[in-house]
Amino acid sequence: MSSKKHPKIKARPAAKQNQQIQKADQNTGSTQPMQEKGFRTSTERFFQKRISLFFILSLILTVIFSIYLFDVKVHEGGDDSSYIEMAYRFIKGKGFPTFHGEFYSIFLALPMLIFGVNVVVFKILSLLFIVGHLVFFYLTFKNRVNATLLVFTMLIISVSANILFFASQTYSEALYMFLQSLSFFIAFKLIDKITINKINYLENWPLW
Repeated sequence: MSSKKHPKIKARPAAKQNQQIQKADQNTGSTQPMQEKGFRTSTERFFQKRISLFFILSLILTVIFSIYLFDVKVHEGGDDSSYIEMAYRFIKGKGFPTFHGEFYSIFLALPMLIFGVNVVVFKILSLLFIVGHLVFFYLTFKNRVNATLLVFTMLIISVSANILFFASQTYSEALYMFLQSLSFFIAFKLIDKITINKINYLENWPLW
């Protein structure tokens, strides 16, 4: 029996096959996700290089709009007057702050001992707390989250009327926001020290 020889099929090199696949993908428009990724990367790099500049800009905007919205009058809501009244009764020894915001009333007693019942001074302290909140917010999340996200968040905070409202009110919200951002800053510092090496509790007692 005569055996017929089958023609050998030459296998295409893998490199040529990959090139043909890439060309086919380019023809079908698969380069769009790569372009989007390149845009996100370039945007992130842009904000990362200028993040300190945007932080300063957000601080300036916070101060400008806080002054623009600053209200020297006691708010008609009544909460701020109750804080001031409880602080006054506390320093006079007539009663311990109750009802709500006890800590804030105790805190108000300190500037009240120095400046008396000065509503403008109390409101300026609230403005400083809002600014301090933004400072520790930036220090906490810098190099921890996406720079683009951090920049836009700071800019939104700096022009938000709902937040800047508390910069000129004798309310506990401004102090709360400041202590919250400060707590996050300290907590992340401690986590960093625990992660990098074994923490020395004696050396780092001020953070605790």
